[in-house]
Amino acid sequence: MYQSILRNNRAFRFYLLSKSFTSLGNMMINMALLFFAFSLTGSSSYVTAMVAAQVLPYLLFGLIGGVLADWIPIKKWLIRMEIIKIPIIMVVIVLFYTQQLQYWQLIFICLSIHTIGCLYDPASRALLMKVTVEEERTTANSLVDSITRGVVIVGPIGNLIILTTIGKIHFFTFSIVSYLVSAIFLSFVKVYIHSDIKTNKLKIYRSLKEFFHWLIRHHILRNVIFITVVIVFFHTWVWQVGLFLLVEQLVTKGEEWYSILTSWYGLFVIVVNVIIPLFIKRFTMMQYVIGSFIWGAGISIVGLVNGLPFLFIGVSLAAIGLPISGLARVYLLQKHLPDEMLGRGFSFSAFTLYCANAFSLLLFGLFSHIVPIRFLFAICGLFICLFTLYYFVKLFRNVRGEMPYTLLKRRL
Repeated sequence: MYQSILRNNRAFRFYLLSKSFTSLGNMMINMALLFFAFSLTGSSSYVTAMVAAQVLPYLLFGLIGGVLADWIPIKKWLIRMEIIKIPIIMVVIVLFYTQQLQYWQLIFICLSIHTIGCLYDPASRALLMKVTVEEERTTANSLVDSITRGVVIVGPIGNLIILTTIGKIHFFTFSIVSYLVSAIFLSFVKVYIHSDIKTNKLKIYRSLKEFFHWLIRHHILRNVIFITVVIVFFHTWVWQVGLFLLVEQLVTKGEEWYSILTSWYGLFVIVVNVIIPLFIKRFTMMQYVIGSFIWGAGISIVGLVNGLPFLFIGVSLAAIGLPISGLARVYLLQKHLPDEMLGRGFSFSAFTLYCANAFSLLLFGLFSHIVPIRFLFAICGLFICLFTLYYFVKLFRNVRGEMPYTLLKRRL
């Protein structure tokens, strides 16, 4: 199964290599911004603001990125986006060595990189659809997720070496190399499925309006997006900010332990991603909800049970549920989105998720000053479990018919 697509689909091989290196660059950038924000300010509020700065561009430009992905030559666009990142990152290195690096400059760099990212991501998702056929999608999604998640293992190991030897400024140096290598691999991708839609005559707002009207009538994708938004709202702050701050509270050398914890998380994600296609060829809403429940259970354990070992247990459980949920969501989007709406579909999905991210960072960032971080983990995890359990019962009822107590009540 894996050997077949890797051996027979040359375009996908280069796409996968490019995706791996750009993911490595993104991971290093985000980790570096997090570390520098904390070392320059020592404040959880500033760390939260840095993560929020990663979200803002997606709120402003995310939908536009999807429209462009449906209009433009995707491969050329992606290569240009990779190259543009390089001089922006070099500015940080120059500022650091001239001892002029400040927090607000990091915010500006963060906004710039993630503005490019929100224009890059929908096109990248659409490109996968153009280098694979439907029978390859589940395997292709699993490989992409496994390889990019594998970066979460290799990256933090490299992070530990960088932190203890040449210094964290070289996170930026290695990210430059990663983006350059990604652009090179992209240049070898041959796109053999081309859109024949004459989109140059459409305006952006008309294109988006067309997609919104279509989405309203499609109940499956409408439910997928709604459920994901709610889950991501309760997930974002605790996972992106709270986990780092919690590790800092529990142990000394928090940055190193946080890197180890993310490596552990990445290992489980890869194992689950490799196993899933062996048992699941086509995903359903039921599998999506079950994966989300397991994901929430992992977050709950982090908040309910004290101690570093239980952090690893909770992270492991989340690493089982998240890829099941994530692969199911992507598969359902790929299955139900028309070819001419791929960019808009993925960008709208990303836009709604980043809206949830923004509200999560704002609300829970404020709560973190008055409520213990562990309590926030418990509340968020338990709500995800209850919310997905409700949808599980609802889906089960639709599949199996009326629930027994409902049938009895009607007969009485």
